[in-house]
Amino acid sequence: MIKVMSFNIRYGAAADGANHWDKRKTFALARIQAFEPDLLGLQECRDDSQADFVKAHLPAYHFRGVRREGGGDTALEMAPLLFRQNVFQITKAGHFWLSETPDVAGSKSWGSAFARTVTWVTLVHQPTGRAVTFVNTHFDYQPTAIDGAARFLRQWLDQAHGIGQVFALEPVRALA
Repeated sequence: MIKVMSFNIRYGAAADGANHWDKRKTFALARIQAFEPDLLGLQECRDDSQADFVKAHLPAYHFRGVRREGGGDTALEMAPLLFRQNVFQITKAGHFWLSETPDVAGSKSWGSAFARTVTWVTLVHQPTGRAVTFVNTHFDYQPTAIDGAARFLRQWLDQAHGIGQVFALEPVRALA
């Protein structure tokens, strides 16, 4: 069994008063450690001391993410994914922006308020030798952007991996 967790940790620079990241980061870490996920998708993680804290306190995990860019206070945000290094071996990886120009850093489409990224990896599950593609993102809150992003992501999954392969564990050989 593979345990998967998704966790919006709320970006660390938010003016959240009593709920600011510095006051809840230990609790957030404890929730992750209590669940012991094999695969972990985070949302609203800033590529600064917030990501440094996560990396330092989850050393058994490989951390992979990219800033969403696009300017402003939220440009450092990312939706990183983490996986247990002793359970998985990476064979392929990448990232793109949820937009009509997915290779353009910070790009937006479909009326989105913010640039949004997708980070993905294809992993070999060491105990079984089977592959799984793990995808993490954080959709915008605008309804048209949600719809556009979902359609784009579905199309990408169909073209890049074939939906059947994304959701079924397929045997593959890991890269050295």
